[in-house]
Amino acid sequence: MSNEKNKEQSKAELQDRIKEFNEELMSLLGKYKLGLGAQPVLLPSKDIALGYVVAAKPIVFDDSKPVEIEKEAVAKQVEDVDSPGEKVEGEIAKPQE
Repeated sequence: MSNEKNKEQSKAELQDRIKEFNEELMSLLGKYKLGLGAQPVLLPSKDIALGYVVAAKPIVFDDSKPVEIEKEAVAKQVEDVDSPGEKVEGEIAKPQE
């Protein structure tokens, strides 16, 4: 019984540490205007049936683009989208290209 409590306590402690780490990391990324991503990588492995293991390589990128520019780009994309054709009774709607 105490072994289960220890496992639950260690899981809860780990979740708390992860939450604190994420909060601190997000504030640092915002402070330096950086973003964090990942690139998938296939690594050869003799232990796996297919011979490869999927891993990820972290990528730090510039996230200093002003928000207003992003909003304008999204608004332009929305304006450029054609409205779907109206379906008239008895006719088949034409697919958009």
